[in-house]
Amino acid sequence: MMLIVVWVITLVLHLSSAKPFEPPTLFTILGMAFVCFTGMRLLTKVYRVILRTGTVGAFAREILATIAGSGIIISLWYFIWRNSVPFTSMLSFVGGYMLVCLLMRLTYFYLYQRAKRNTPGVRWLRLIMTQLTLVNFDSDEEGALLRVVLEPVVPAASPINKIQNIVDQFAIRGSVTAITQIKKGYINRTYVVETLSDAGHVHKYILQRINTNVFRDVDALMENFKLTTEHLYGRLQLPGHGKKGSVQTVRTTKDGRSWLKADSGCWRMMSYFDNVYSMDIPD
Repeated sequence: MMLIVVWVITLVLHLSSAKPFEPPTLFTILGMAFVCFTGMRLLTKVYRVILRTGTVGAFAREILATIAGSGIIISLWYFIWRNSVPFTSMLSFVGGYMLVCLLMRLTYFYLYQRAKRNTPGVRWLRLIMTQLTLVNFDSDEEGALLRVVLEPVVPAASPINKIQNIVDQFAIRGSVTAITQIKKGYINRTYVVETLSDAGHVHKYILQRINTNVFRDVDALMENFKLTTEHLYGRLQLPGHGKKGSVQTVRTTKDGRSWLKADSGCWRMMSYFDNVYSMDIPD
């Protein structure tokens, strides 16, 4: 849509100073522009990054992809269309498209920031953005500037119930009594799961949804984790813990796997340690 709008504007400007373009040339340039810009975005995984994270880096990558696509279009003009299309018209087309892209992103970011406040005056904006752009404003996805989901937001069961379904897939002791999210950390989403056994013993576990943007090969990640913890098992001792319980160990799923692949992502469960100092920034 942006390409068509900018191209129409370019045609209006061109008609005031020169003869009209031939229709075949118009459609060819428009089609090639779409292929170049979309191709560069797919090649640099812009769409995937924006949908999953929406960080400033994702939009910077989109701008670079747009610049690269513009360079390809200008090169094609030099070798194919320079005798039929003035350079000023092609430059205004490419520059106008880049400007529109930038303005749309800035506008969207501004509207998103306003809608995120959820005040009475902007609830209609929040509702429109939720339906049209599939932004989940209630998501607490870590590291996300724009919390975008790939499915429309619909009323669903409690998030705790969803986590409960994940926990039930792992071989742990006792029945779940509490699930608490740990807000610290920047890569994986982490929860503490508490259970109570029939004998009255309280057990705690760490449940993590693995960030597959960072760890793309989950099998290799968990194999390395398992090899490391098994090697250290029984060699270290933490104050207040038994010698064999001083290393974080993997809790397997009920079918014996070291991690779980579900519709909501990839999950792993480990042992949990109380009263351990977590260093966020090393001195």
